[in-house]
Amino acid sequence: MNKVALEARALLEQFRNSDWRDIYVRTARYALFIAKPGGASNPMPRVPASAAPSGDAKSIVAPHIGTVAWIESVGSLVAPEAIVARIEVLGTLIDIASEFAGRVDGVAAPVGTLVQFGATIATIVSPGD
Repeated sequence: MNKVALEARALLEQFRNSDWRDIYVRTARYALFIAKPGGASNPMPRVPASAAPSGDAKSIVAPHIGTVAWIESVGSLVAPEAIVARIEVLGTLIDIASEFAGRVDGVAAPVGTLVQFGATIATIVSPGD
């Protein structure tokens, strides 16, 4: 058995014997998410990239667990369907689009930040606000 297989087997055995419900591992060569039955729900299903909280600000949320690779800067104007961020998920870049027009009011997750599924990464306000 090669070194990588032995390391993977050791990691899985430690995970199986731990109290952890899920684990996310990221190296230069791969990223891995595993969860135990009855543990955390899978953070990988796609959901709408934006959700509207109370008030005029609207949140752009991460549709997956991943690392922010690019994000629009504060003050930028965006149109509906405009790409406002990209996250890296298992070596693949995922575009995150805004569902509405507005101005980027805040960046909650700068480039390089590991974000969880559903976490706010930016907020958008109406262009006139």
